[in-house]
Amino acid sequence: MSSTLLGWPGSVSTTSALTRYLGINGRGANRATAEADVQQTLRVAGTLRNFWTNVASNSLNGTSTLRIRKDAANGNGVLSISAAATGEFLDAVNTDDFTAGQKASISLVTEGSSGTLAQNSTTVEYDAAVHTARMVGSAVSYSTATSGQVLYANPGGSGGFVATEANVEGKVRAPGTAKNLFLRVPANTLAASSTFISRKNTANGNMTLSVGASTTGFFEDTSNTDTWADGDLVSAQLTAGVAAGTLSISGRGMDIQNNVEQQDMLASIVGGYAQAQNTTRYFPVMGGMEGLSAEATDQMNCPFATTLSKLRAYISANSLSVTTTVRSRKNTANGNQSVSIATTLTGWFEDTSNTDSVTAGDLLTISIAAAAGSGTVTSNTLMLLSQVDQDQSSSSSSGGADNSSSSSNSSSSSSSSTVASETSSSSLSSQSSSSSSSSTVASETS
Repeated sequence: MSSTLLGWPGSVSTTSALTRYLGINGRGANRATAEADVQQTLRVAGTLRNFWTNVASNSLNGTSTLRIRKDAANGNGVLSISAAATGEFLDAVNTDDFTAGQKASISLVTEGSSGTLAQNSTTVEYDAAVHTARMVGSAVSYSTATSGQVLYANPGGSGGFVATEANVEGKVRAPGTAKNLFLRVPANTLAASSTFISRKNTANGNMTLSVGASTTGFFEDTSNTDTWADGDLVSAQLTAGVAAGTLSISGRGMDIQNNVEQQDMLASIVGGYAQAQNTTRYFPVMGGMEGLSAEATDQMNCPFATTLSKLRAYISANSLSVTTTVRSRKNTANGNQSVSIATTLTGWFEDTSNTDSVTAGDLLTISIAAAAGSGTVTSNTLMLLSQVDQDQSSSSSSGGADNSSSSSNSSSSSSSSTVASETSSSSLSSQSSSSSSSSTVASETS
């Protein structure tokens, strides 16, 4: 078994007496009333464990419950949030075993008669039988294509599509086999077939999907694969049929398999995030990018020990008259990795020498600081390489409260759980675990 991180960043606000569904990976802001819109098929057998969320504020006068769902039924992973409770919540006891082909999602049920729950990032550990990282861009009726459009999407992160491929490409540092390309189409009035295909180094890959005229549903290529090598630039392309009408996309993604316990974490935003001079903004390590002034909103809990390296940033536009600095962050402190981007430079930038040691329960983000001057800088994609020690077993030491101390049960019912809340951020040490060297920064500029 091997561990990868799944989850979504950002803030989700939900009022009382509602049931909503979310994906286990991608973009949390896109909640659904229909579970099928966010379900993700796990093609590799594995276990979901260490279910975690962070509640920023809570005025609900009733209990809120988040659950792992398996094939549209309640799983074992559960977080119970009492009325007005805030802070980190962790289920370190219950686990959910998935066989290949079963569908995973998350449900959120709010009780009471008034108030709002503001839920920040949510994560879960995916312990797969064969090391598998899921790269997913999810949304609910987020992207629309019209007749003849050719659009591109990144392999993970935000769920949207753009016309410029370079702005959504991911840069591979965890080589492996890409497989199980999928696309979810909730609405389609195009009177012609459309095509969704994998891309590598600006050329078509092997994975391909055909969406018939006016056809909706879930489409997946479980036969073809692509081999990703170190340094490859990868994306996916949608070619809409030439006919009247529109095609709506509510999710897409793929699996990446390798045998070296590596995962490329990727965060991105459709159209890029334009940041003004003399500002510092915080971003998640995976999922949809949101440039926020409050770091806690995008902090993501890593429930297993790992080493992070190869901090990467793609900058599509840069009119700043000053330097921009991209940094890894851990427990609200600067990590060891950093990338310095000189005035007006664009392209890929990477720290090829420094690393950050992560302990189970550390809270991770990425910061971008633009110095005082003039102009803006636009970031599109941020990436980190996670390398898990194959000798380490999964454990969690998050500042969130354990749901219970009873033994885990991976069948149809979860152990009874009582969740205590913390009203402040994690109190874990914010010191980096490895010393940084003089940074070696690789960049591709234009």
